[in-house]
Amino acid sequence: MATVSFYFDCSTAASYVASVRLAEAALRTAATIDWRPVLPGDLPPAAPAGEAEARYARKDLGDWARFCGVRLAPDDAAPGPAEAAARFLASLAGDPRQRAAVEAWFGSLHYAGAPDLDAVAAAAGREARAIAAAGADPQARARLTANARELEALGGWRTPSFVVAGELFVGHERLSLVELALTQASERRIVPPGAHSQVVAGPPAAP
Repeated sequence: MATVSFYFDCSTAASYVASVRLAEAALRTAATIDWRPVLPGDLPPAAPAGEAEARYARKDLGDWARFCGVRLAPDDAAPGPAEAAARFLASLAGDPRQRAAVEAWFGSLHYAGAPDLDAVAAAAGREARAIAAAGADPQARARLTANARELEALGGWRTPSFVVAGELFVGHERLSLVELALTQASERRIVPPGAHSQVVAGPPAAP
């Protein structure tokens, strides 16, 4: 079974869109997701985008949101709740309910319109005080730092990013390539995008 390491943050719509699309890609390719939350402040500061580039990036993200059928809230999540969510999600490493907690966080932020840490804890089967406990846990903070350092070591510089079989993909726009990599790494026979005609008609004849 193929695995994709997903480096994401809890405060941007791009990571939300990526989480939705990646879950669908993982379902299609029978892959597992290794959820690796990152605090943006642990990564090198990004160079400021030009006005035209920034304007198009906002449009592009909106286009992808419509493609996914999801609603986006502005990227203005309060730093406190976003960091608390990240620490809690990091503390769930290896817990099968981590994905449900991620979905609860983004769902509360983008659909309910306000971060709901209690819902995040409940999705993981924990009581609300588990959020505060994770916030005070140095190991949870250390996991976030380690995730950022791993991403940098792999050549990544921002979230969302993905790693499949040691290959790095940066940006939610690369998810078609991520899915192809998962297909190629899978032990099952999965038809990748662009190869359906070969399944119907058979592979091209040798010259």
